[in-house]
Amino acid sequence: MSASELANLLPTFVSAATVRQWRRTDKPTHPQLSLLPLIAQALAMSGDPDSGQVDPLYLPQRVSTLRARVLQLSEDISALHASTGVGRVVDAALNSSEWAVAVWPAVDAFTVRSEAGSQLYALHVADRLDFRRTDDLPADDSEVWAHFREPLEFSGALHTGATEPRWPAADGEKDLTSHWSVRHVGREHPSSIEISHPHLPHVAVTALTVSSWAGDVAAHLAKLLGYGLTSTRDLVRTVYGVRNLDLDGAEMDQFQRHLLERPRHKRVWSHWSTGSQAAALLLGNPASHIHHVYIQSDEWALEAEIARRQVALKKRGHQPNDEVILAMSERLWLLRESLEAKIKSGARELLVVHDGALRHKPADETARRSARFEQSFEFAARSLKVWADAGQLDLEVLNTHWSRPGDPHKDTLVRYVRNAYPETFGRD
Repeated sequence: MSASELANLLPTFVSAATVRQWRRTDKPTHPQLSLLPLIAQALAMSGDPDSGQVDPLYLPQRVSTLRARVLQLSEDISALHASTGVGRVVDAALNSSEWAVAVWPAVDAFTVRSEAGSQLYALHVADRLDFRRTDDLPADDSEVWAHFREPLEFSGALHTGATEPRWPAADGEKDLTSHWSVRHVGREHPSSIEISHPHLPHVAVTALTVSSWAGDVAAHLAKLLGYGLTSTRDLVRTVYGVRNLDLDGAEMDQFQRHLLERPRHKRVWSHWSTGSQAAALLLGNPASHIHHVYIQSDEWALEAEIARRQVALKKRGHQPNDEVILAMSERLWLLRESLEAKIKSGARELLVVHDGALRHKPADETARRSARFEQSFEFAARSLKVWADAGQLDLEVLNTHWSRPGDPHKDTLVRYVRNAYPETFGRD
């Protein structure tokens, strides 16, 4: 069919020249999606040519199928980068005579016990990479980045600071290791659904400290909703490269302001901050259309934040004394109290608040991680329940997304949510 013949079968604003532009191989344009049924009918297209029947939805369905395939490939590539990137790091270390690297698969898990029995929830959340020089000199983070930049960038690795090394230092000895992590949970990824929840277009998950696990809660919500995921920390890394963030997260604050002003559709993001504008950036504007999930920091999270800052200062050549540490601690507690007062003083319909206090004092760091991991599942599930009760979730879209197999992270979360709230989401 010629361009003129096809144009005559379409609305008057489509000319023969327009059709010819669609068909060009160099710098082509594309028809509006609303025209696809008319084009399919004009060209007598059908998913079953032998039937002799024209299917006006043939082209829109093809576009939908291709979009879904592109989204799946994006997910696959993201996972591939995480796994093969670790292999590239190890290969680079083996091919050098200066560096050794230890790889530690980090698996977080917890068990829920009930009358119906025990349910284990476990995820391979990250691969921890510890770099050490073979000449026993201290491993400088910037040197690691310079030597391993390509595989570290490919895998999306992050510098993790004060993580317990696989090569522990003897008492009184300086830690010679540079610590990095390749995340499997919390890694940036695109949205995996085409239709969003119209009353829940985007979600910001915020906290006062990184130790409140806001990033993990955001990762869980993104998987459950089928939305894309990012964080202000990842945006800082993309723009400024891998280097130490400002102690109070001020560099991330600028990206939080941008996201609050121009939130991306079908997106969940996380942010933590103790800066001067923390209240506005963490809780949002009551008149805003952005849904916020805020995690209140308990005393352990604040203590972990103080410890993190001390390590960061020492890496920069400072030795914080008791007076400096006390001032940091007092400022964090005052900021926490002001945020709690602001929550109580104003009605924020789009704000979901979770108390980050652990129900039982963990015996050690392993038990604390397990408790925080369980808490991150609980907060994600409870947020979903709040939105479902408020009519802000499209349960049909949700169930269609949940029924697609092949994502262990999502499947584990769905099992937890269904077991936690069977009356709302159906029993697993």
